[in-house]
Order: sequence, then C-alpha cells, then structure tokens
Amino acid sequence: MLTGKKLNGGFTLLETVISMIVASIIGVIAVMGFLEMGKGYNLSKKNAMVTQQAQITMARIKKELASVRSISCGSDKMITFKIKRSTAEFEDTSTIYLTADNKIQLKTGSDCSVCSSPSTCINGDTLAENVSEFSLGYCKDAASCSSSYPDIANGYTAATVVSIKVILKLIGYGDTPIAIADPDYVVIGQASGS
Repeated sequence: MLTGKKLNGGFTLLETVISMIVASIIGVIAVMGFLEMGKGYNLSKKNAMVTQQAQITMARIKKELASVRSISCGSDKMITFKIKRSTAEFEDTSTIYLTADNKIQLKTGSDCSVCSSPSTCINGDTLAENVSEFSLGYCKDAASCSSSYPDIANGYTAATVVSIKVILKLIGYGDTPIAIADPDYVVIGQASGS
C-alpha cells in the first residue's frame, strides 16, 4: 500500500552547486600542482645544463693552467700564459679572460694587450656564457693569494706562484648563481710534459 511519501529521485539545485564548487576547487589545486611540477622540471633541466657547461669550462681552465710554463700578466679577470702544446718544444701563448658581456673566453696566440680593457677582450673561443662570477687569485701557498700577478718583472717562478685560485659561478634558472669552483685551486706546471 502506498503511503503519502513522495520519492525523491534527483538532486536539488543546492547540492548540484556545492558539487560543482568542490570539483572546481579540486581542479584548481590539480592544475596548480601540474604547473609547479613543470616549473620544477624546467629548473632542474636548466640548472643541469648550466652545471654541465660550468664543469666542462672548469675542466678546460684546469687543463690550461696546469700546463703553464710561464705567466706574462694577470689580474683577477684575466691571465696570459705560455704552455707547451705538444711533445715538441712549441710553446703557445694564451689568454683566459672574462669579457664585458659576461663570457669566459680563451684566446690563443695572444699577449697581455688582449684584455687591457674590457672592450679589447674579443675574438676568443667562448668557454662559458652567462657568468655570474669569475675571479683568479695567484697563490704562493693556500693562505696567501693575490688578485694580481705578483711579479711581472721577474716572470713566473715557483717562488712567485704555486697555484691559481679559481672562482666560477654561472647563472642558472631564475638568475640563481650556480657555483662550480668556489674556490678551486689549480697547481700550475703539473701537466704531463711540463
């Protein structure tokens, strides 16, 4: 027998609106999560590429400086030196320098006039771009380093410079500096054949 109860078979307008609001909130949270994951991926990818570039640059700088036979001139942003390039007695003069547009470059067959001012630092092979910080220090020992080459008149000797302190930072994702050498010491004249 039927009683006076009415069977309700649908949703009320209020229930439908509340369901839509809850679904929208969950959707917004999910989209924000995906956007943050995308930012994290981009950050990781760019920082990994910058770190790899900086490691390659530092390896090249270490290889060059470890082969130093003599230093012609130097400052905190550039060094001009001679190295032995092969088993023959051929010595080549090179300069590693920071350009005005924040690139580290290596120029072979150069002299001390290559970087007499930032505008003359041109035409080298680019080792790294987007450099945040690059500096060189000339060390008699680990405790005493100078930002300029100490003895230009007498040239390089083991008494004037034993190692070179290198600081290298590149710009990563969101203009964050990534330190590769902070600092790193290269003992000069230690490469094979020197």
